[in-house]
Amino acid sequence: MKSSAQTSIRLAEASDIETLARLFDAWNVGPQRGEETDLLNQLTLVAEKRGRVIGCISALVGPSNLAYVDNLAVDPASSSPLVAHKLLASMERLLARLGWSSIQACVSSDRPRLIAYAERLGYVDYGLHHIIGKSLASGSKEHG
Repeated sequence: MKSSAQTSIRLAEASDIETLARLFDAWNVGPQRGEETDLLNQLTLVAEKRGRVIGCISALVGPSNLAYVDNLAVDPASSSPLVAHKLLASMERLLARLGWSSIQACVSSDRPRLIAYAERLGYVDYGLHHIIGKSLASGSKEHG
C-alpha cells in the first residue's frame, strides 16, 4: 500500500477490529456492535499515523466487476480530508490491480459537498439514492 511521511495505508487485521468499532461508533456508521468481524470478510484498509489507526475504508466485492464502498470513516480527532482521500485512492488502486472495473458508493443526499467532492474525483451521480460510481483504470477481470 502507499504511504506518506505521516500516514500509511495497509490491509486491516483481526487486531484492528475493536479500534474500528470505536471509529465507526464515533460517526454512527459501519457494522452494528458485535458484527465488526464482518469487516474481515470485506476488502478493508486502515490508515495509520504513528502506529495508531485513524481511518478505515471497506469494500464489498463479489463475482461481478463492481465493488461497493461499504464504509469510510476517519477519526474525528485527526479528521482530515487528506486521510479520507488517501483511503479512497488506495482502495481504488487496489481494486483496479485486482481486476475490478468499477466502484460505487451510496452518499446521503444531505451531504451535497461530499457528492460534489466525489464528482470532482470522477464519480458519477446515478440519480438513485445518490449512488455514485467510477470506472477503474485497469480492468475487466472476471471474479468468482
